[in-house]
Amino acid sequence: MLAAAAGQSDNAIARGLAVNRKTVTLWRERFAQEGLDSMWEVAPGRGRKPSYGQRKIAAIVSATLTTKPKGMTQWSCRQLAEAQGVSKSTVHNIWQRWPTGRVRCDAQRCRARETSQCIKARVR
Repeated sequence: MLAAAAGQSDNAIARGLAVNRKTVTLWRERFAQEGLDSMWEVAPGRGRKPSYGQRKIAAIVSATLTTKPKGMTQWSCRQLAEAQGVSKSTVHNIWQRWPTGRVRCDAQRCRARETSQCIKARVR
């Protein structure tokens, strides 16, 4: 915005910042419409949309916390993915969003009655 205020053209600004000229035009329009504060925010609608909704994520977390596969002590990514009908990378990514890599509460384990509250607090 400083370069634009100094009178530089969109092409010159784009070359100097190694971005497309249309990006500079978009920035200038956004600045004119919404002011300086809008320049630090990511515009809505950007980025990849989640494949699964909050309910599916909560179901995966709940299954991880409250159930075990037959004859095992804990779920593997592949087993839980198959049981939930999602890919193993989806289960892995959900588990990675939680602090210890595996789904755990702050107290390291959820009791059955606390599980739903823990899930609601964490999945947001």
